[in-house]
Amino acid sequence: MFQPELSKDGGDYFTLDSTILRSGSEDALLSTTGNAVIISADDLLANDTDIDDDSLSIVALDNVQNGYAYINSNGDVVFTPKVGYSGEASFDYTVSDGQGGTDTATVSLNVSSNIGLSTPTVAVTVNDQSSLGDSWYQGLDSKNSSIGSKESTGSRFNGENKEFSSNNWNNENGTGADDNYVYHGTNNGGTLNTKNGEDTILVEGSYASGSISTGDSADWVHIEGNSSVEIDLGNGDNQLQVDGNHNSKGIKANSGDDTVVIGGSSNSTIDVSHGDNTVYVGGSNNSGSITTGDGKDEVYVEGSNSASISLGGNNDELEIGGNNSSEIKLGTGDDKVRIHGDNSNKIDSSSGHTEINVDGNNTGSIDLDGGDDKVRIGGTTSSQITLGNGDNTVFVENTNDADATAGKISSGTGDDTIVLMQNSGEIQSGNGKDSIYVGGNTNGSIDTDNGDDTLQVSGNVNAHVSTDAGQDTLLVKGDVNASVDLGDDADEIRVGGNTNSNASISSGEGDDTVEIAGNVNAKITTDSGADDVVIGGNLNSYDGINTGSDNDNIAIGGNVHGNISTGSGDDELIIEGHSSQGKIETGDGNDSVFLMNDNADSETNYGQVYLGEDNDYLYVNGQVNAKLDGGDGVDKVYLASYTLADYNNNVDNIRSNTKNFESIQLNDGFVTDTGNNIDGAVTLRTSSLSTDVDEIVLTSPITSGTVHKYSVDVAVKDLESSNDGNFVSVTIPSASGLTVTYAGATLSAEADGTYKVSLADGETSISGLVIEADEVIDTSAISAEVTLDDTSVFGESDADSIFGTSGDDFLTGTSGEDTLLGNAGDDVLFGGDDEAVDTLIGGAGEDIFILDNDTDLSDGFTQDVIMDFNKSEDALDISDLLVLPEDVNGEDQDAVKAFLESNVGLSSDDDGTQHLTIGSAGNEQEVAIFGADSTDISASDTITVIFQDQEYTINPDG
Repeated sequence: MFQPELSKDGGDYFTLDSTILRSGSEDALLSTTGNAVIISADDLLANDTDIDDDSLSIVALDNVQNGYAYINSNGDVVFTPKVGYSGEASFDYTVSDGQGGTDTATVSLNVSSNIGLSTPTVAVTVNDQSSLGDSWYQGLDSKNSSIGSKESTGSRFNGENKEFSSNNWNNENGTGADDNYVYHGTNNGGTLNTKNGEDTILVEGSYASGSISTGDSADWVHIEGNSSVEIDLGNGDNQLQVDGNHNSKGIKANSGDDTVVIGGSSNSTIDVSHGDNTVYVGGSNNSGSITTGDGKDEVYVEGSNSASISLGGNNDELEIGGNNSSEIKLGTGDDKVRIHGDNSNKIDSSSGHTEINVDGNNTGSIDLDGGDDKVRIGGTTSSQITLGNGDNTVFVENTNDADATAGKISSGTGDDTIVLMQNSGEIQSGNGKDSIYVGGNTNGSIDTDNGDDTLQVSGNVNAHVSTDAGQDTLLVKGDVNASVDLGDDADEIRVGGNTNSNASISSGEGDDTVEIAGNVNAKITTDSGADDVVIGGNLNSYDGINTGSDNDNIAIGGNVHGNISTGSGDDELIIEGHSSQGKIETGDGNDSVFLMNDNADSETNYGQVYLGEDNDYLYVNGQVNAKLDGGDGVDKVYLASYTLADYNNNVDNIRSNTKNFESIQLNDGFVTDTGNNIDGAVTLRTSSLSTDVDEIVLTSPITSGTVHKYSVDVAVKDLESSNDGNFVSVTIPSASGLTVTYAGATLSAEADGTYKVSLADGETSISGLVIEADEVIDTSAISAEVTLDDTSVFGESDADSIFGTSGDDFLTGTSGEDTLLGNAGDDVLFGGDDEAVDTLIGGAGEDIFILDNDTDLSDGFTQDVIMDFNKSEDALDISDLLVLPEDVNGEDQDAVKAFLESNVGLSSDDDGTQHLTIGSAGNEQEVAIFGADSTDISASDTITVIFQDQEYTINPDG
């Protein structure tokens, strides 16, 4: 091995080894992710000698790659890998003989992943949630209506090779090898057992009696006429075709990918077990049943189906060309069903994302379990549709007649979408953010549970509507002729027509909005909250409007022929027309009431006004022939249509009807001697409210426009639960208009084009990553990879939070304002080479805080915040903040220490907050703040600093 030598006393020198090895070892130094390593100076210098036998020492480090390194007080090198890094790391070090002779070498380290850490695997599931109008299941892409031709004679058959020129009714047994049977007769029968082997059977006529059985291996059976016998295909990838009808006896296949083709009708059982199977019936499926196992199966019935169909686990597809009148059972998996005619029997699905498309009418119940399901009915539905948990969609192109007797449409938790052209039945949606659209009238009740729900009705509401807690929205283009009950939270109801006498509108707690474009002939009640009520027409209901506590606004564009009561709070009421009857009562609070009487046919205001406690304001235009009572407080009234003379002469009983107002203003002055304790003139005020009602525009969740939407679930297996801060990178093909959201937040692509989702400690999956685009996305190209970076980054690029693991980590911030949390272990925290204010939180362990600033002392410093600094075990790296003067020998540690103690100090604010200062006496600059959980440092204390790669213990006040 090459032994480098330093020359004597500062002369020329040799170059040291390019890689320093362990003493007696040929392997590079080892470290593991999350573990600092102490490299002994004796080990590094074991191969190095000085020709003068001077004592050698390590005096400087440089060019540290993929980690952080410094020389501790013992002269050893401490190296901490970058958080989560595995691979090669290195640093250069300088050796000195103390006499001016120096040399430089490089240390290489192999940083391996944590021992015993399992390699995670990632399973990605993509669910297509594109708009039903554009991406709806149209049936099987191809129908396997033929098994094709196959060699039926020849030398390849090493077993039986028999041909029957006429009808054959004899029993035949195969050899167990590759057998071949050809029946040329028109009417055949008998027991045929080919046993094992890849067998071929061709029957050019019918097979009327007996049975056909093939053993294991891939068998091929073609009957060109009808079949009336039991057929057992056994194990293997088998193919069976019957060109005519299959009657009486069943067809059975075990494991293997089987294809069964019936050219005519089927009148018996077809049971294909394990494997990816295909069943085709060219006519009707009249009796018996079709059963598949746990593979990806495809079943197509050209005609109508009146036999039960049961599809097992996995992703199956079923298409029926005519009507269905028998029960369909779907197993686990993402199943698809297309019925071109009517459905009159039950369709029952287990877990999985299920799609059911019925072109005609539906009178059979549909029961779906968990998963994101889709149901389309092209005609009318009059039976129960039950949606399980998941984000479900129901689209009925005609009327929903399903009521409480026949069974209603109901859904569980999840964000559900229900679209009906007419509703005469009942709808009940569960928790979740539900969207219900009715293209015509609602003649059946609609009840939504908790969640932010949206209900749109393009016709009239003729049956009860109820929403529970959540921010709900009800939009009605027509009239409301039934009760509407909105639950708590901030709700909105907007009606384009009238609310008629048999209707009512009530909302619970929250800041609610009620807008009625036409006339209100029913009661409106709102609970506590700052509510807004706008009526474009007249208020004709005697029960009128009742609002709860808080500051409410009521604006009425027409006349009022009923009662209005506002609860406590600072309420405002404007009536553009006149108040002909009823009573206006305001409760506690500083209320404002404006009776504008602006209609062309000005009429007398006969409605009474009672203002409650506190300081109220009343404006009245037009004649008044009713009591106006200010109530308690300092109240003011402006009577715009009366003069002082009118008031004094008690015209229209205006003087006797106006009570408890401290100020009364007339159009030509104010009253000075009325006994009402007049304060003086009343300033004319205008209302801030508008009675304009916007046109209601409905948006169907199912549109003719292209909406491509996909939900992605990622399951991570074998993830080390103690490794906090892992993340999943999802790769998505580029597409026009691509947006990616997770947990309600929009994700931005990383530099490599992937989308990053963080995993919490022990978390093994993400669910509900949503992709939307203007074009179809190749879902097979969507992939995910878990990254053992052991760091999680949240927020925007200029405000990140970076977390360490339970090990020894080197954390580096970004160019913005970062928060670094070291967690457990001996961590190194570096906010980044910037002027942003970073927060460095040490956590447990012996931590190092690197302070950096790209300005000099004359420009001032931006102060990083150091939290959880323990003076007895943590250290500050101030190498970037001070420059050693030329007259101070860098190898003289006592001299360097003296320099540091005269240039590193402490200062305190009035509130006791301590700062680290840099600079000589009179030129100090505050460079860092000791924040929460940091120990106080007194004048007599010592702290550990690292300067020019060396560790020093100093008294910061010299």
